[in-house]
Amino acid sequence: MKIDSQILDWLLAGDPVIRWQVMRDLLAEPETVWRAEQDRVPEDGWGATFLRHQLPDGAWPKGRWTETTWMLLLLDCGMPPRLASLRQAADLQISSLFLAGQPVARHMLTSRLDLCHVGFWLRFGAALLPGDERLPALAEVIFDLQLADGGWNCRIRNYPNTVHSSFHTTFNVLEGLRGVRPALAIIGSSI
Repeated sequence: MKIDSQILDWLLAGDPVIRWQVMRDLLAEPETVWRAEQDRVPEDGWGATFLRHQLPDGAWPKGRWTETTWMLLLLDCGMPPRLASLRQAADLQISSLFLAGQPVARHMLTSRLDLCHVGFWLRFGAALLPGDERLPALAEVIFDLQLADGGWNCRIRNYPNTVHSSFHTTFNVLEGLRGVRPALAIIGSSI
């Protein structure tokens, strides 16, 4: 596929969040090149702006679409996972329901939370806390809630007779499962 050079120039003139992905996905630059640009995300542009709003405990201020879960999903657009503050935020979110070393309350996950959120936690948990012992339990709950058509629907919590999957929930859950697959292999899960 040929991409117009003016479009590429315009994309490369943008934020590091955009540039590193253009370098990787459109220009097929060597990994060392696009990784160097990705490493700039926390220090320059949008990524740095979002990080400046992070609170000392690792969270972001509460508000509609601005608190920690949403910021972690937004920062998934290229923030290097090496940042301790992001790992702290992911652990804070997952620990708000179950602490490391304690069994995961499966009933609570299926009766009090939308499946979308379990998928979110799995997604940023896999990216920022690879190998965390809680991730396979999240994945198992997700597989327990898989519908006969192969997908998922977050309505299942409030409407247990739901029989069809939703596009949004299915793709959200698949993003989480894709990210946690290596962790499941390391831990030796049968999933």
